[in-house]
Amino acid sequence: MHSKVQETSYVAVIFDENGADLGPADITGARDDEQARRFAKRAGMKWLAENGRDRATIRVSQNGYWLPVVEVHT
Repeated sequence: MHSKVQETSYVAVIFDENGADLGPADITGARDDEQARRFAKRAGMKWLAENGRDRATIRVSQNGYWLPVVEVHT
């Protein structure tokens, strides 16, 4: 029986300037904290463009550990 290697999973959520939860950001494939934050920024910028907003905050966590927030704006 082979043991499955547990992958590090990152989760990101987008919030507007008023703190409202706007849903998840896709950061699939992030392998470390730096990459997760980079992917979150990219996803946030894409979200801003698609939704006509000019500012958002992305909260990224990994197994219950919160990374510093990612601020995006146009």
